[in-house]
Amino acid sequence: MATSSMRQIDAGFWGQAIVQGLEVTGNLFGERHRFEFDGHRVEIAIPAVTLGEDLRPIDKQRHFAEFSSGLAENSTPETNSYVISYLDATVMIPDQLLVPQALLELPPKHPEIAGSALSAQLDELTIDYEQRLAGTVAHWNDVVGWITGSRAIDTPGGLSGREAEMSFRFKGLVVPPAQERFWTPVSIIAFQRRTELNKTTWATIGSVLAAGHDAPVWSRLLDGAYRYLQRWDVSGCILSCAIACETLAKQINALLPVRADGAPNTHPSKRKPGMAVVLSDWDKLTGISDRDARTVEIRELVKVRNDLMHEGRAKLPLGHAEARRLFVAAAQFIREGENVYYRHKGERDPRR
Repeated sequence: MATSSMRQIDAGFWGQAIVQGLEVTGNLFGERHRFEFDGHRVEIAIPAVTLGEDLRPIDKQRHFAEFSSGLAENSTPETNSYVISYLDATVMIPDQLLVPQALLELPPKHPEIAGSALSAQLDELTIDYEQRLAGTVAHWNDVVGWITGSRAIDTPGGLSGREAEMSFRFKGLVVPPAQERFWTPVSIIAFQRRTELNKTTWATIGSVLAAGHDAPVWSRLLDGAYRYLQRWDVSGCILSCAIACETLAKQINALLPVRADGAPNTHPSKRKPGMAVVLSDWDKLTGISDRDARTVEIRELVKVRNDLMHEGRAKLPLGHAEARRLFVAAAQFIREGENVYYRHKGERDPRR
């Protein structure tokens, strides 16, 4: 395609977060929060509507808003409270995109105009930015709960708080501020990972349940870390991963009077050896190589956790990609460590 038909644009990814339990006054319609999150400029907005006595303009927007119960005396449409069902969210793409001008003049989307290479690039962006947008809304929701003291914003699934999985309508790539959409998301059933069960794992789960076993605390903490990661909550992920690793490591340390290399374990003589002490000779203590245990990354994880807790750092020197890397390292550290734990615990490993 000729160079003259191409255009450099600032673009963003737009979606709508479906919520329940969010109530706003009429004078907030059209208001927006603009801020930076995980290295991206973002915007969370309450869509603009025209207030009227019968709220018919609102009804046309898929029941976007309705009167909340108990209107105040002498209230006006601007001061009345409305329960709203969705928020608009946009995450800006840091680098400009070079796209055909014709792509911006037609309804989305037109791969025959974009060409195969650009179409693949735009599809990849929509997949990546779906998760970024979800993380942005979760971050906004965390701040709302912190400032208001209320954590009543819910999702259609009925879950609230950190366990909730937000529901979204992902709209696609747009040119702000008019939100002119030129590319729609890839059609996929789900972008989240799945848990796969077969006959063997199903039978093992049944045996564990029948025996009355609980999942160990480090497993539950790691599960929480994964959920934090899905919500783009880097600090929550770091804290849960570090506590999970430290809990298992200290349990193992207390079980081993003799190290794997045959030398006596001097650490149990200390009442509460710190995680740095326990990790200092983890390979000699457990027989797990530093490579398999990923101890270099676990030390990094513990340092960041300590910085967060003891120095009060509001901003972590880690983004989502780095947090995911440390989560994977923590999961491997725990998987390898559990083998040692059950071998020395003197009881059958419930996982097998």
